[in-house]
Amino acid sequence: SSSGSASSGSSSSGSVAGNITSAADTLATIGNTVYFSYDSAALDGNSKGTLFRQAAFLNANPALTVTIEGHCDERGTRE
Repeated sequence: SSSGSASSGSSSSGSVAGNITSAADTLATIGNTVYFSYDSAALDGNSKGTLFRQAAFLNANPALTVTIEGHCDERGTRE
């Protein structure tokens, strides 16, 4: 999931600042979360596709930066 917000005020056409909302919308459309298989470092099938779409988007928009965060969930045992 994404957090934070951005606003750009006025900007010239084609600038990164002017496309922040568009970039956020695009990332929300292509997916902004990936999951690992249970008790594994391997991405599940859907997450591999999401990661490839994210990589393609970032390669097409090299001026953008991202923050990568990791979280764990409650699945599994208490070990």
